[in-house]
Amino acid sequence: FMTDGEKPSKARIDPMVKNLESRNNSIDRIREETEKSFDKQTEKLKDKIRKNLEAMRMSQSKDNKSQTREQTRNNQQTITPMKSRNQSNLDVQRKDLAMTEQAHKKEEDGSNKQ
Repeated sequence: FMTDGEKPSKARIDPMVKNLESRNNSIDRIREETEKSFDKQTEKLKDKIRKNLEAMRMSQSKDNKSQTREQTRNNQQTITPMKSRNQSNLDVQRKDLAMTEQAHKKEEDGSNKQ
């Protein structure tokens, strides 16, 4: 240690300066490594978030598609019986028409023979 009136010698100051410079370099290197690590972790988290969002969108899309398929199935279950009911009504009407036409033909044939 020095007294107030003494000036430090260059030989004592140089090692202290080198020590401080070395510490500063170490601190700078640690700061850079920490920033790089932080940037990498940030990118990994961003990727993870992107993937999760995409997975959620896909899941939502699949849910919507399956709901649409379900709705289509329900509609088909409603429509199909109506179609067959309409078809059988049409068949009955065609038979009635055919019988009516035959009856008219017979009447015409009968009136033509007289």
